[in-house]
Amino acid sequence: MQIAAARQQEASAIAASNTWVKQLAEIRQDFESTLLYITKATESTVI
Repeated sequence: MQIAAARQQEASAIAASNTWVKQLAEIRQDFESTLLYITKATESTVI
């Protein structure tokens, strides 16, 4: 019984971690896109 409970806890922790990592990757991608947009806008203004 303890093994099953521990296994379930571990599975839940992995699922939560994977969700968090996925959200972090999405935020990073959005941030990189925003930086690229700002960089292009700045380069267009400077030139």
